[in-house]
Amino acid sequence: MCIRDRLKVNKTLVELHLCGHGLGYEYMKSTGEILKANRQIKILRISGIYKENKGVEKIIEAVKFSTTLVELKMQLFDAVAERVNFISEILLANKILKKLDLRQTCVKDEGIKSISKALVINKALTKLNISYNKIGSEGAKFISEMLKANKTLLKLNLFFNQIGVEGTKHIAEGLKAVSYTHLRAHETSLHLVCRLLLEKKKTNHIYY
Repeated sequence: MCIRDRLKVNKTLVELHLCGHGLGYEYMKSTGEILKANRQIKILRISGIYKENKGVEKIIEAVKFSTTLVELKMQLFDAVAERVNFISEILLANKILKKLDLRQTCVKDEGIKSISKALVINKALTKLNISYNKIGSEGAKFISEMLKANKTLLKLNLFFNQIGVEGTKHIAEGLKAVSYTHLRAHETSLHLVCRLLLEKKKTNHIYY
């Protein structure tokens, strides 16, 4: 029995990490099959994937309807818009995913638009990391609207994006609707970098 088949029936594995630029289509396809068959895996972390690797779609397909996965990290270098939309589909379909890490996935403004729309509907996710994603002030508008509607997200990492002063104002506006927040902004020589950390609080506290 090969490793793939063993993992399909494994009853103890709860965390799976896949890392490396050499992960090919067949490898990713096999991983998708494992995720569909194995009902024990709760944490999946995949990094070092480039846009030419079509196998990532098999992973996303499996994750969408997972009944066990609560934490997902996907580092998709040079992600295309279609793949970011797939991530939005995960947020719309998956009812138990609590933590999503998309750092360095090239989400950009258009990508955060679809993700933010999905998070208006999603009632499960509590932690989202979208740092290092080239999100600008336009993307910050979508995040702001999401923050006004979403009542379950507790932690949001926006570190090292390009939202600038105007983007920070948009997010601050969105935070007026929630009763838990810490907003810290740091000025660098290149641009204003923001990290947004949402934590449940009794009163609003916004720090610049």
